[in-house]
Amino acid sequence: QGRYQAVIFSIGTSWEPVVLTWSATRPERALFLHTEGTERLVTRIVEKLQLQPDRWQREAVDEADPTPIYRAIKDYYARWRSRGRMAVDFTSGTKAMTSGAAMAGAVLGLDLLYVANRRYLADLRRPEPGSEYLTRIANPLEVFGDLEEMEAFRLADRHDWSAVRQI
Repeated sequence: QGRYQAVIFSIGTSWEPVVLTWSATRPERALFLHTEGTERLVTRIVEKLQLQPDRWQREAVDEADPTPIYRAIKDYYARWRSRGRMAVDFTSGTKAMTSGAAMAGAVLGLDLLYVANRRYLADLRRPEPGSEYLTRIANPLEVFGDLEEMEAFRLADRHDWSAVRQI
């Protein structure tokens, strides 16, 4: 709780994971990325959490094209990064939405959050209530540190010493 100044949420067909993450992290602000079909869920989430209008924003995105998600996250990050730590919760949404949110968050160095579960009810297509938990997913760019090393060698071959020094 209180760890994040802002959390960016991709919105799918269920409001529960968003409410769980918000309740666990208690961010100051949020950005809800929704499609035309899930916009009504943002209203339900805001009502459930009793959020004041100055604590949240919404942005309509394409359910199949992650490009608007990249832009929305980049713009929100540019406005809020100086105010504290940020995270992206990519639990809900279409595959393009969740992967786009996770990739944008990874590139910007944001914490990546996911609501996982210990038991899943396949016939109902949802987690067993009470089995959910919030987890931080490792940033793949941290795992692939050797990619930075390769980039440094490439830049050194071009004698770009200031860029090498930054890496």
